[in-house]
Amino acid sequence: MTTTLNDTFSKLSMLLVDSKSNDFKSDWPKFTRDTKKFCAWYLAIIAQMSSHPWQEFYDSVMSAVVKTTINIALNGKLYDKLLICLKGQVLQNMVSRKHIRANGLLLLNELVQTYKP
Repeated sequence: MTTTLNDTFSKLSMLLVDSKSNDFKSDWPKFTRDTKKFCAWYLAIIAQMSSHPWQEFYDSVMSAVVKTTINIALNGKLYDKLLICLKGQVLQNMVSRKHIRANGLLLLNELVQTYKP
């Protein structure tokens, strides 16, 4: 019985570690300054945000990204994830905006306001 419990605990621990490391690994599309490609990029980002662990940022009833959150840690991870998606001048423009640092939802909103055709 002890062996079975240890075995089960070991497998559960491995599952938790695997799920935590894979939560943020999926590749998100890159965006460079081409406003013609912004809509496609944005839709791909929204598709990512409608799945775990980002789903709390997406309101499926309104089909829109929420404006604010109390989950500061996940919002910071979204900020990091979005920065990795940005290239060249877009990255420089967004990093220079100090008021959006560590706020992924605000960064996404700024990108929409700036690059949406």
